[in-house]
Parts: sequence; C-alpha cells; structure tokens
Amino acid sequence: MNVLMLIGEVVSAPKVSAATDGTPKTSFTIAVDGGTLPLHFAVLCFGGAANRAGQLVEGDCIALSGKMTAHAVNRTMNVVANQIQLLTEENQNEDANQTSS
Repeated sequence: MNVLMLIGEVVSAPKVSAATDGTPKTSFTIAVDGGTLPLHFAVLCFGGAANRAGQLVEGDCIALSGKMTAHAVNRTMNVVANQIQLLTEENQNEDANQTSS
C-alpha cells in the first residue's frame, strides 16, 4: 500500500473534464519544497475531490493525500488525490487559536 501526503502550491490551472463513465475528473500540478529545487507533481482527482480541485487557482497553497501511480507505457508517475484541503491564513489562524486555548 502506498499513501502520500503533500503540502504545496498549485502551479498550473486545474483542467476539469469527465472520465469515460461521466465521473468528474480534474488534473493540475503542484510544487513542493524540495530544498534547493521545487519538486513538481502531476495530480489527478476524481469525484468529489475533482469538484473541489476544480475551484483551485494558481498560487493556492493546499494539502492533499492520495497515492502515487505509475504508467509503464508512457513512463510517467502521477498522484491520485482523494482529499484536498485549501490552506489559507484563516485556517492557520484558527488552528493557532485552538492550540492556544
């Protein structure tokens, strides 16, 4: 089993479409801190996560969880995200207030 959790910045506008069975599908790229160079990950979402991802814009800071998938034919790896959370100053302030209470 592989589980992946990332915090990063959306660096490509989400592309919303539908899978062949009509399920909502969204793809975008995030950049995470890789030390001296940012690491870029191609992200795919389906269903409810795709609807949420479709509302993201470039520059949004997000946390996501999902799994890595590999495609042998085109030699690529993607993150298939099942949960996405938008990280904003409001969310961080609420967390700080709850911690200090």
